[in-house]
Amino acid sequence: MGQDPAEKRPSASMIVVGNEILLGRTRDTNTLMAIEMLRKRGVGISRWVVVRDDKNEIKGEVRHVLGSGCELVIVSGGMGPTHDDVTVEAVAAAFDLDMRFCPDCFSRMRRKWSVRNPGRDMPGTSERGLKKMATIPEGFLPMENKAGMAEGLYMRFDGGRRAVAILPGVPAEYRSVLENPIFLECLPPGTGGGISVFEVRYHGRESEIAEELERLQRRHPRVEIGSYPRGRLDVLIRMTGDEKEVRKARSELESMVKSVKRVHSGD
Repeated sequence: MGQDPAEKRPSASMIVVGNEILLGRTRDTNTLMAIEMLRKRGVGISRWVVVRDDKNEIKGEVRHVLGSGCELVIVSGGMGPTHDDVTVEAVAAAFDLDMRFCPDCFSRMRRKWSVRNPGRDMPGTSERGLKKMATIPEGFLPMENKAGMAEGLYMRFDGGRRAVAILPGVPAEYRSVLENPIFLECLPPGTGGGISVFEVRYHGRESEIAEELERLQRRHPRVEIGSYPRGRLDVLIRMTGDEKEVRKARSELESMVKSVKRVHSGD
């Protein structure tokens, strides 16, 4: 369905790390936030996957999406100071990069700790945790996290045409890095406009509209058209694509729905 390969929309892959998400204890609202922001910039999502806090699984998934050719890879979660926070090391391994200590990262984290704990000496456990979070893959650059300690990280690769970013999983911190101007510069250029989504409800059977939707799709190959039954005699029809293309197709969709409805209602 869809899009002329010559005008392929730039895409991003989202890799979310966290046992708590796979257990159903935590909802992944972060990725929804990122998708909305990317959609407005004309960047589509080609993959969204959740993996365990396991170094080999994260490494394998990163390598898998790198082979897909997407322009942006976002890996989130698992950037903290504890033993199960292995995301940064796993991403480094996926790119065959060594880890290095970043003194500037550590200094910023230490200042934040001092502001939050005025008059206290930093215990050794806290210092070790900050040093762990300040150890980053060679070639990656930090992105300030104003809402927390662990800084976002990013790297351009493939001649600068593609980028990978690692974001903390805490929602406020994720948003802070997502809105960082440095992260926004990592985003691939869009197609000239945002991705528009238009929806229509059809009160009838999905089979009644199948042929009309197929014809509509052929007339508008650069718009993704899908139908989704929501219950008895209730179908959601959704069109997704560049704003100009969706505008061209939406009036046809509305007319088609009314026409089919009249036929099957006996009007």
